[in-house]
Amino acid sequence: MFYNILKLYKFLLQTNLLGPEWTPKVALFWSGWWSWIKKLLDKVKSWELKMRVEALVSSRPWIWVETHATNFEVQLATIYEKFPPRKVLWFDRWEYSPESLKIIAWYYQKIFKQYWLDYIFLSWWLRYVCWIPFNKVINIHPGPTQEWYWWEKMHWEAVHKKVWQDYVDWKINQTCVTMHYATDIFDDPNATIVQVPVDLSWPFDLWSCHQEHWCRNAKEVWERVNAVEHFIQWKITQLIVSWAISWTWDKKDKVEVNMEQVKKYEFPEWTVFAANLSLQDWIPYKGS
Repeated sequence: MFYNILKLYKFLLQTNLLGPEWTPKVALFWSGWWSWIKKLLDKVKSWELKMRVEALVSSRPWIWVETHATNFEVQLATIYEKFPPRKVLWFDRWEYSPESLKIIAWYYQKIFKQYWLDYIFLSWWLRYVCWIPFNKVINIHPGPTQEWYWWEKMHWEAVHKKVWQDYVDWKINQTCVTMHYATDIFDDPNATIVQVPVDLSWPFDLWSCHQEHWCRNAKEVWERVNAVEHFIQWKITQLIVSWAISWTWDKKDKVEVNMEQVKKYEFPEWTVFAANLSLQDWIPYKGS
């Protein structure tokens, strides 16, 4: 029943029967650098990214956050409160108790319902998300989600340090930027939307990153990944809000991608949709 309603909604959107002025309503969650969010807001302002940003949600009480929200005429919401503690399972893995999950879910559902959101987009958001439909929450991850690059502590410099060490040890030849639906598994490799390769062995020139040499340390890994994130995030976001990319949120189903719509945008060679890259070479796996 729910899937049939979802298909009808998709049909109405694609045929413009919801009206020419209708656009998806979204919230942008972030905990890190402002540049990611500013890039998306600039694209919204120029109408290259066709969505309505109803709220910016920050987990940190930075003074300048309110100023930027005001400049872009966007409501500012915050989740500063500490989440309930987790129980240690094994090897630095944790889980929340059912009572804790209810408390966490309350924060997200309050925002989701208050603004009548269609999607939540996460950028550098390091908090657990739960009790929101999996196909409504999209995350960008600065690395692979397969193997040992996906678990909870693999964020920011941690994932770049591991990528660099594995590259030095000849375990991998490249890294990637991943956008995926946020499920109940951190950086779920089975909910991949796209993986965009980031080469480490040759000179690199993209967006603000210009390296005339092969990658030499973890910081340079970060610089290359950062450039790719800025280059592709708004494009994938537009493909999602226009339903060129969609998912039923049933883990048995694959992410659906309209490749005709994808061709309208420029992506690096060997970019893989609804699948995972091989990190050992430049040939993608045949499936996720």
